[in-house]
Amino acid sequence: MLPRIPRIRSRDEQLNKFRGSSHSGILEYDVLIIGDSATGAYIALHAATRGLKVAVVERDDFSSSTSQHPI
Repeated sequence: MLPRIPRIRSRDEQLNKFRGSSHSGILEYDVLIIGDSATGAYIALHAATRGLKVAVVERDDFSSSTSQHPI
């Protein structure tokens, strides 16, 4: 049986969550992924399905880049 993949919030939902939160400015994650390329998205999914708390940051809108330079 495949693990259940958590629902990914939209960009607006994520921004509203952070704007409305009262956290101290310090956020803790197990994994930080810089760049939402196909590889970054795969790594984020891989880590999240294993129970790690994952943050993905992207300069542009998510999935705006394509995999022009495959690994």
